[in-house]
Amino acid sequence: MAARHPDSTVSIPCLRCGEVVTKAKSQFSETTFCSRDCHYGYKRELGKRFVNSSGYYVIGVPADYPGAKKNVKYGQILEHRKVMQEMIGRPLTGAENVHHINGVRTDNRPENLELWSSSQPSGQRVQEKVQWAREMLALYGDLFPE
Repeated sequence: MAARHPDSTVSIPCLRCGEVVTKAKSQFSETTFCSRDCHYGYKRELGKRFVNSSGYYVIGVPADYPGAKKNVKYGQILEHRKVMQEMIGRPLTGAENVHHINGVRTDNRPENLELWSSSQPSGQRVQEKVQWAREMLALYGDLFPE
């Protein structure tokens, strides 16, 4: 097999350990790693963020961080959920979602995020609806002062 032309390759440091990696220019990426271990290790480090396969930023947090998915040493959380938790001052519930107003999944500025709730009353009796309304007010009443 013929050697590549020197101008068709690029040498850059591994994003995690700094080891120089030589790749074809067609394989170049801003997030180049020397090995799978470095790639996955980078994703697990505290404070590191990357875009997942769904197009959302994921950020490394302590394993006990509220709402974090745990791995061996650290946790990971979708960055927009972390930002919303900081905005409202508490962990999100299982019935809460964070919506990107402009539709850009990597735009996690607080002014671009809305808190959505998928909870609804379980029955149609007035008594149950009133109880549900009280629970909603207890949970969200402080977020939207009149």
